Amino acid sequence: MAGDMVFRIGRAVAPAVCMAVLFLAGCKSTDPGVNTPVAVTVESSGIVTVADGSSSDISFTVVPAETDFSYGGSGRYNVKLCYAANRNSTREVYIDGVKAAGGGRYTARIVSRNTSETPFRIDVRIFITTADGRTYMSGVFCIQNSEAKTGISSIGFLKSDNPQLYEDIYCTYDEASSTFKVRTPEVVDVSGLVATFIASGKVTVNGVEQQSGVTPNDFTGDVKYVAEGDGGRYEYTVRVVNFTGLPVVYINSSTGLRPIGSDITSKEEWKQATIRIDGNGVFEDLPETAVSLRGRGNITWGWDKKPFNMKFEKRTSMLGMPEHKRWVMLANYCDRTMVRNSTAFYASGLTSLAWAPRSRYVELFYNGEYTGTYQLTEQVRVDENRVDVHELQPGDTDITGGYLVEMDFHWDDSPRKWSPTVPSKYGPSSSWYIVKSPDDDDLTDAQFDYIKGYIGEFERVVMDPALRSDPEHGYRKYIDPLSFIDYWLLYEVCVNHEILNPGSVYLHKDRGGKLVAGPIWDFDYGTFNFDYDEAKPASYSLYVKDAVWLHYLFEEEEMRTLAKQRWAELRPAFMQLPAFVDRCSSQLLYAAEENYSRWPMTVNANGDAYFSYDQAIARMKNIIEERIAIIDECMAVW
Repeated sequence: MAGDMVFRIGRAVAPAVCMAVLFLAGCKSTDPGVNTPVAVTVESSGIVTVADGSSSDISFTVVPAETDFSYGGSGRYNVKLCYAANRNSTREVYIDGVKAAGGGRYTARIVSRNTSETPFRIDVRIFITTADGRTYMSGVFCIQNSEAKTGISSIGFLKSDNPQLYEDIYCTYDEASSTFKVRTPEVVDVSGLVATFIASGKVTVNGVEQQSGVTPNDFTGDVKYVAEGDGGRYEYTVRVVNFTGLPVVYINSSTGLRPIGSDITSKEEWKQATIRIDGNGVFEDLPETAVSLRGRGNITWGWDKKPFNMKFEKRTSMLGMPEHKRWVMLANYCDRTMVRNSTAFYASGLTSLAWAPRSRYVELFYNGEYTGTYQLTEQVRVDENRVDVHELQPGDTDITGGYLVEMDFHWDDSPRKWSPTVPSKYGPSSSWYIVKSPDDDDLTDAQFDYIKGYIGEFERVVMDPALRSDPEHGYRKYIDPLSFIDYWLLYEVCVNHEILNPGSVYLHKDRGGKLVAGPIWDFDYGTFNFDYDEAKPASYSLYVKDAVWLHYLFEEEEMRTLAKQRWAELRPAFMQLPAFVDRCSSQLLYAAEENYSRWPMTVNANGDAYFSYDQAIARMKNIIEERIAIIDECMAVW
C-alpha cells in the first residue's frame, strides 16, 4: 500500500472471541502514557486444559514484585481473564481465586463454567488492575477443555512482528472446516505477514518449516498450514480477510479535497484525477491511471455519499469486466442491503434481455479518506460488450439504427428530446424521450427525426384499437414483444414503480430492427418493498401492467398470453433470487459494518433504514418470495 496516505473515519472492531496465539512474555501498561515497567508473565507452555466442571491452577509473575493489585490490602486480588482480542471477560472460564507465592509470583485457579460439553479453545490474557487504577496484561495463552493433540491450537498476527498492522489481530477457528480466520481492521499489505502460533508437532507451509513469530507468508489468498507429529498429521486453512475482503479503489483528485461531497460538486464539469485498484487477491490490480470524474444521479445526487461517473482516456478493463472508457460508481446510499441493483441486474440476466450492467463491490478511499462501499458498474452505453447495436455515425446513410433512448422525468436542457404521446399513470406524461446514443455532438437532425418519428408512430398505432392488432401494420411491426414482456416482469418481480411515471426506462433499436426494451437501470430506490407509497399495490396486484405502452399492449389477448407463458418459463429462475441475495450479502458482511459506520442511514425510501443489516437482507428475501406468490395468484385470474 506504499504511496497511499490513508485516513480512516471510525475503526473496525476486532472479533469478540478469537482463537489465536501470541507469546507468553509479560506486557506492560495498556495506557500508552504510562512508563511504569510493570510486566505480567504467565508461566505456561502456552496451552492450559480446564475440563468441563473442573479447575486448573496457573502461575504468573508480576514485576516489580512489590506491585500492589489487591483490593485495598484485603488479600483479594483485582485479576480477571479476558479474551485476547478485547477486554471482555471470558464466558467459558473464570478466575476463582489468586494466592501469593512470594517474590511477585502468584497462583490463579481457573474454573470452568462450560456446561454445554461443546469443545472450546480460547485465547486469553490475564489482566491485573493496580491500586492506582492502572491496568496491565499478560501475553496470550490458550485455554481449552480437552487435552491437546498434535496440531495448531491458535494463530495470530502481532503488530510487533508486522509493523503494517495497526494492532494485534487474532484468528477465530471453525472446527468443521479446520479454518483459522481473521480480518484486518484496516487495509494493509498482507503479502508478507508473520504468524505467531501455538502448536504441537512440526508445522510447515508448502513443505517449509514454520517458526512462530518468525516465518512470513503471503496471505493474499488462503494459506495451508500442516502440523505433523506422533499424534498424526493435520491440515489447517488460514484465511486473512484484508479489511472487508473487497477490492479497494484509491482515487486522488487534482484538488485533493475531502470529504467527497466537498470535491465532486458538479454533474457537468469533469474533474481530473488518478485511480488505482488493489484487487485484494480476488481480481487483477489496476495500476495508477488518469481518469476524469463528475457527479451523477438525480435524487441520489442530493445525498452526502456522492455517486459519480468516470471517463478514461482509452478503453480500460477493471476487475475482470470488459474494457470501456465510461464507468459509474453507484453509492447505494438509500439501500440498506446494498444489493438491490445487483439483484435486479442478475434477474435481468435470467430473461431474454441481452445485457444488464456488470458490477463489482469495492471499498473507496477518496483523497486518502475512507469513503464507504461503492458499486463499480458499467455505464449504459452502446458498445459490443454493452448495448450491442450498430454505433451510428453522422455520415451514415442508413439511419434505421442503432439508437439508445431513455424515457425519464429527470431531464436536461438538451433540445434533442420530445414528450411522449402515451399518457403515464398520472395523466399526460411528465417524462421525455432523450436520445442517449448517438451522443448530442454526433446526432444529426435526420437521425433525430427518424427515431422520434419511429417511436411516435409506434405510440400512435398502439393507442388505436383498430390498428393495434393488425398483423402487418400493428404493434408487432415496431417492437420485439418478448423483450417488452420480460422487461415488464422485471419491474413486477423487483417491485419497481419507476416505469409508472417513467424514469430510467430504456429502449434501443438496431439497424433495420425493431424497438427492444431495456436495459434495466436504477433499482435501488423504492424497490423490493411494499411500504413505499407507489409500491403498496404490489402487495396484492400486477401493479405496473398499466404503465405507458403496457396498458395498451395488454389489451391484446396475444400479449397477455405471452405474459403468462413467460411467467411460467421464468418463475423457476426468479426463485433463485433469494439465494443470490444471500451470496451478495455474504460478500458484504464486513463491508456493511464499515460503510454504515461512515454513512449512517438517513433515508428510509425502502422501509428498512432502521433494520440491522441481517434483518434488511431477510426482509428483502421474504418480499421476493411473497411477490412471486402474488404474481402467481394474479396471473391465474388475468
